[in-house]
Amino acid sequence: MATEAAIDADPSIDSGSDSEEPYFDASFFVDETYVEKEFVVGAHTIKVLCLQCSSTDYDLTGQLVWPGAGILNDYLVSHSNVLDGVSVIELGSGVGLNGLLCARYSRHVVMTDHNTTVLKVMKKNVELQGDTLQSKVDCEELDWGNEVHVGHIKETYPDGFDLILGADICYHQSAVKPLFATVKALMELRPVGSCKFILGYVSRFKSNDIAVNAEVQRLKMDICEAPGTRKSLAGGAHEGWVYEISIKPDQS
Repeated sequence: MATEAAIDADPSIDSGSDSEEPYFDASFFVDETYVEKEFVVGAHTIKVLCLQCSSTDYDLTGQLVWPGAGILNDYLVSHSNVLDGVSVIELGSGVGLNGLLCARYSRHVVMTDHNTTVLKVMKKNVELQGDTLQSKVDCEELDWGNEVHVGHIKETYPDGFDLILGADICYHQSAVKPLFATVKALMELRPVGSCKFILGYVSRFKSNDIAVNAEVQRLKMDICEAPGTRKSLAGGAHEGWVYEISIKPDQS
């Protein structure tokens, strides 16, 4: 069964232009009054605390579940063999839906976000799972491009990770370079070819699409769209798919 992870209202719809700035209605508010929601992902039902509406603060967008989380979870369920016994780090985890799915298969999952408010609800959601999780789950602060944060992750997890995950985290063009700088730094903890970045991507603005592909090429990474993952979102306003990204074999 397909995941129900897509939120009802995408904040970039009806913005009227191809601006890189996502649109947030003035009636949206910053809030910590969460509701418990169930998301059906394949054979799994995952409960998380999240907001029902968006926040006016970009730093707090992690309080809700974005459409790309559903695309990524559908991919993970259909490729669950790649999760068996591996170590995973998720960037921009938000409420943690994707990471919590991985924790039902993997050996170790690290979920990250840069905002302390979001980290609080992420940790609550880990506790909410009870004994349904197979792996150890850590929650860490990580602001992309922040050398102190990246250094802490590298020092705490020196063996690196088999998989890096991200869902709907390229909604703002200014975040693309620090995101991929962080991805490359984490990939370099492992031998070339032994770590892959799985990105649940939603195409909202052409400028973002161009920026992502340009940065991947600049960093000499391979990028390909995973077959069968492309989906129409928000009533056809957007499309989303999964990218598989890795360092090219001749890079070290």
